[in-house]
Amino acid sequence: MRTIILVVCLGLLLWVEPASAQKEYSLTVGIHRDVPAMTQEQVDDALDRASSLLKEKDTGNQCDVTLKRSGPIKTFDFDSAPKTIRNIDDLESVHRVPADIKIVESIYFCQGRFSREGFWGCSWRLEGLPKTVIVSRGLRHGHDPIIDRDRRYILWAHEFGHTKGLHHRIDDDHALMTPCGFQTETRKITQDECTCFKEGPEGCPIPPPRHEATCPAARRQ
Repeated sequence: MRTIILVVCLGLLLWVEPASAQKEYSLTVGIHRDVPAMTQEQVDDALDRASSLLKEKDTGNQCDVTLKRSGPIKTFDFDSAPKTIRNIDDLESVHRVPADIKIVESIYFCQGRFSREGFWGCSWRLEGLPKTVIVSRGLRHGHDPIIDRDRRYILWAHEFGHTKGLHHRIDDDHALMTPCGFQTETRKITQDECTCFKEGPEGCPIPPPRHEATCPAARRQ
């Protein structure tokens, strides 16, 4: 009887271990040469806070994923990719820059469409091509912040989620993967989303939606 109980207990431990396993990503970062620089401290702060968001117990996340910078921040220039994304060719050029996270000045094209208001981030890419994180530096006229420190890390976590197979959802106003903008309370993820963060697109249990979720007019910011 004791042997049976021991076997059952070991089986339960083996079953729960994958869900509680830690996952650490070492991410290279590149910024366009003509964009106001970010210090390593600012980049590390965004990644540390994004990691804390995913582990946050108060929201029920408890997803043990850590995002860390790998190596120094690199720069790229117009010969590689533009600082402003206005069309799909610009977007593809930035995606091809050899870094996991790319920081540009402005993004006006994403999800197959142009927006005069612009996007804070864009990891969208043509089907079948690997997504990378692309974010706006978040400055207006070179100095005024559009997205500040207290929301930058939420944007980075959101865009990283897209690279792991996650799509937008609108069933929760506070969901990290909302398409409705970023506020300090925009931070909740589900356990299935946590699995996607850990396993990537190949192991993500959430099927792609038939239609990409868009923000209802009443919730647009």
